Amino acid sequence: MLARSNTRTRTLALALCAALTARCGDPMGTPDGSAATDAGSTARDASAPLPDGTTSMPDASAPLPDASAPLPDASAPVDVITPPVDAGPAPSCATPITARAVVTELTGVMPAGCASFAGINSSTVSCMRLAGAPDGSLRFAYRDSSNVVRVLTIDAAGRRGPVELRTMGEDVRAVHVHEGGDVSVLVRRGIVLALVRFAADGTVRSDQGVVGTMGMTAEGTRWADSSLRSAALAQNGANIAMYTSVSGNWGARGIHQGDHLRNINPMGMVQSGGWDWGCSHSLDLRLARGAMGLAPVCLSDGFPSTGIVLNNRTQIVAAPGWNQGGSIGSGYASRSIIPMLGGVVPDGNGFYLSFASADGRPARDVAVLRFEGTTAAPRRWLTTGAANQLAYQVDLMRLGTGMLAYWEWVAGSEISANLQELDASAAPRGAVHRMPSTDMANPLAFRGGEVPAVSVPNGDAAWVGLRSGRTGPLRVVRIRACAM
Repeated sequence: MLARSNTRTRTLALALCAALTARCGDPMGTPDGSAATDAGSTARDASAPLPDGTTSMPDASAPLPDASAPLPDASAPVDVITPPVDAGPAPSCATPITARAVVTELTGVMPAGCASFAGINSSTVSCMRLAGAPDGSLRFAYRDSSNVVRVLTIDAAGRRGPVELRTMGEDVRAVHVHEGGDVSVLVRRGIVLALVRFAADGTVRSDQGVVGTMGMTAEGTRWADSSLRSAALAQNGANIAMYTSVSGNWGARGIHQGDHLRNINPMGMVQSGGWDWGCSHSLDLRLARGAMGLAPVCLSDGFPSTGIVLNNRTQIVAAPGWNQGGSIGSGYASRSIIPMLGGVVPDGNGFYLSFASADGRPARDVAVLRFEGTTAAPRRWLTTGAANQLAYQVDLMRLGTGMLAYWEWVAGSEISANLQELDASAAPRGAVHRMPSTDMANPLAFRGGEVPAVSVPNGDAAWVGLRSGRTGPLRVVRIRACAM
């Protein structure tokens, strides 16, 4: 089942933050409890519960899925098994966006559900992720009901390829395609996050635990939580960067949640660089690589500050009134103070970021800003909503020489998905393409909950979701870059 991150009739409960003390997001930069650079906080309550609200830790000795066990036969229906083909000449930019879409319906694909707590509500979302490949194809990864993570190839013409990659896992957190065709998949097995690297033919090159291998009972240990599941992978020279939510044991100060940035070599071994403990709580995150290096971005309710934070230190979108340690009620005023983290797109020496915020506005509106280093340019607002309206499921993708912004919008009883093309400076190009949730003939799709859209290296933009009404088979939607 796909779930929206905000449901108007559901109580938005910050269960994790409500249960912890007012200082549970303070920096703890080292496993011995010494403070990070921005220190100055007080100690935390050692009775802090886990993200599911309990105070007892799960059994770290429970058996994990056997990664070496024989995998089930991949007998799910496949639409097309022909070799990849070129999608043909780029369409004209005068072509309507729906006519530039390549839609693949994933017949027979049934992702299992994963518990999710993204800092705004608890729900069940589909265990799946999407990635773009250097050759312009896509990789769609999902976990099935047998705890098998499967990775499908979808070519530029929207056709599914014959090779399916498979490994054991209770969740798939991220997928990345390397130059040359290797595929890395970050999966959860119990409390362990394992990074599995496949050759293009399905051969496993490496399968290494990278988080949670030391258990969770000793002070300083880090592990994968079952419901705080944000993660991202990005190429970092010959290595791969992994940015992921983690839980951590801080001894007398209890169990807390943060994030982890690590550099991993081609054999799956953790290298120097990154950090052990970053934003806390890290409720959503993105990772992109540009000309000047990596841009890890988180949504935090505590350390180092509330709002959207770059590189574990610099606040680029504030969240006035969002106090970590409090609970969020069901009313609009309560929900709107929480910003939504969108997409991050490289641009020269900087990056563009999309987000939603109600800071100084009557609605939680959608905006785009550019940052370079630690300096952010003024934001450009893409919506101007009225009171009691709000955006969510915000995203941003590279599309040709410009970008494509996506957001979903609640206005009273009306819900819609929206697409806006942007030029290279993030100025809107053309009108917003609106897709009402009641339009069952919509040829595109609402984005799947917690599955970030992707910028395909060939200039296309893509996402996975369901048609209006969130029914029918999954759809992977690719919008082709146009020629001026």
